[in-house]
Amino acid sequence: MNEMLTGIQRDVVIQYLRTEFPLLKISCDGAYETAFELEKGQYTVQQSVIIFSKKLTPQWMRIEKNDIRVSFYFRKRGLQFDSVLQTSDVNAAIGIPDAIEKTADTISFDSPSYRGQLFYNVGKSQQNFVPCVSSTLFPLFNPAVWKTIEPDDEIAFFSILSRYSNLHQAADLPEEIESLLLNTKKILFFPEKRFPSNPPFPFDACFTVRDLDQRSPVSDELARVRSSLHLLADLCYIPIPGITGGRAVSIERSCFTNQKPGACAKITEEQIAYLPAAAYLSNLAVDSQSSVQGRIAPIDILYLSDEFVCFGCSLNTISMTEREEYIFKIAIGFRKIVAKCVVLSVMVEEERVAVVCRFTGMTPEDRRFLYEKHFGALLAGRI
Repeated sequence: MNEMLTGIQRDVVIQYLRTEFPLLKISCDGAYETAFELEKGQYTVQQSVIIFSKKLTPQWMRIEKNDIRVSFYFRKRGLQFDSVLQTSDVNAAIGIPDAIEKTADTISFDSPSYRGQLFYNVGKSQQNFVPCVSSTLFPLFNPAVWKTIEPDDEIAFFSILSRYSNLHQAADLPEEIESLLLNTKKILFFPEKRFPSNPPFPFDACFTVRDLDQRSPVSDELARVRSSLHLLADLCYIPIPGITGGRAVSIERSCFTNQKPGACAKITEEQIAYLPAAAYLSNLAVDSQSSVQGRIAPIDILYLSDEFVCFGCSLNTISMTEREEYIFKIAIGFRKIVAKCVVLSVMVEEERVAVVCRFTGMTPEDRRFLYEKHFGALLAGRI
């Protein structure tokens, strides 16, 4: 149970409200998405009552009585109390109860699987860092990340991808191809306008010629897929099963122009790193309340492989710049990895930012470790 302020402590808080006029957040049943705010100059405190203009309340709250919660910061410590909002013809009033409660965090600080640090001011005498943690919504070391992402706002998801990457929502696909993508969750990858003979990725990610073996029980379906390849505008299609009704994204054909198969696979791996970043930005933001004013939540690690790392955070956490280099440290079990990374893209949506980075400096041993951890396969000729 949260600590309660009563008696003299409560009186001190009320005096603070009368003289300092902190920002008040007023919500219905503690639901922050329904809240409105009162700033200095918009309210007064008379005795133990907060008074303000009725015009400042949302229309749907202008009823005779409404149960509400008032949250604010007192000397950087979060406080709150439950009360009733009452409105008259002109004004609205909120009574301050006999006890004021200290708030607990609604920001989750659960123990993450992995912790790290992102250092900036690289090369200067004093290097600062921001803590990083893995997110349960974006589990690390999952190369087939397209199978797990579930963006809340699908329109925003595709829009973000088209603005910041070479991925875009695939146009209408032939029925047999769309069905195969969504049922198998494999990538359709044919930069040479045919299925690759050998697996181009370090894990089972896409269709190969072997999948067209006539002994396969779905050989007829796969044969129809092969005959339909010439109808497709692009040369690589990635299914997104978490999208309502099933959708796919494709990589712009121009990315594969005059590229060897190995380079095409690398291009695809880089574009895959943008998927969790776009999903993070398109998920509905949780309006969280911290018990301490100004506390910055750690950066979320959205994706990590031997070549790429993606971060997500609020805009006020850290300002990262494209082509700038940063130092990233992470503990994975007993192993401590230190690597340099350069920012490829800074993706911004409303109050949040996702950053896609490429590793530029890492020991061969650490790169091998991340490769084998990410792909679940031994490294053979990768570096």
